[in-house]
Parts: sequence; structure tokens; C-alpha cells
Amino acid sequence: MSMPGIGMITSLAIMSYMGDCKGFSSAKQAAYYAGLVPRVDISGDTVRYGRIINRGCHSIRRVIVQAAWSLVRCQHGGKVKEFYQRLYLKKGAKKSIIATSRKMIEVLYVMIRTGKLFDSMPENILNRKLTQYGLM
Repeated sequence: MSMPGIGMITSLAIMSYMGDCKGFSSAKQAAYYAGLVPRVDISGDTVRYGRIINRGCHSIRRVIVQAAWSLVRCQHGGKVKEFYQRLYLKKGAKKSIIATSRKMIEVLYVMIRTGKLFDSMPENILNRKLTQYGLM
């Protein structure tokens, strides 16, 4: 919940699907589980990257994409929001939001594994959010 765009319900959904992330050896595997990796077609020396794969947990993908939309619309998105804005100029909104969702799932994986809070959120907003949910 210390990441912008992630509230109580979203964090509960992510924790219920991903647990403590011990089933994933890397953030890349967590992104694959959510279905936020590109399809790769290889033929000889040619490698083509396509749309995101159709495998993965559709529920967690839906939740994290909605959280990404929320993050890019809030004032304090930090580096993840800057990442979206940089991609938006090149790729457009929808491709950029999928890439941002993948970035968010990778950051959440690290946060869950290490037990650290998201550090780009201003202190006063983090305290207000924690107080709102009765965690402080």
C-alpha cells in the first residue's frame, strides 16, 4: 500500500494471488505469472516480440493494470510514473500502461520479498494512507 495506485483492496488481491512470493525465483517470473510478458516468436535468426501472452493469472493482471491506471493519474507517482510518461511519448497509452504494470509487479515482488516500503512516495501522503487504513 505504500506504492501510489495500490490501495487496501488491490494489495489484498495481490497478496492473495502472489502470497509471499517464495514461489517465484525472480521478478521476471512474477511478471510471467501475471501474464505481463511479451509473446516471442523465433524462427531461425529472426526474433519477433508480439502482444502480451494469453497465459497467466488474468485476475491479477486485471488488478495490476487498474492499479497502473490509478498510479499514472495520481500526483505522486514517482519513478514509475516517469517511466510511463517516457514510454507514452513513443508507444501510446495502452502499450505504456502494460509496461508500467509489469514494472509495478516487479517492484511489488521486491517489496514483498524484502519487506521494504516504496520509497518514492512523500512521507505525509504515506502517513495519511496508513492512518486511513488503521495501520498507524
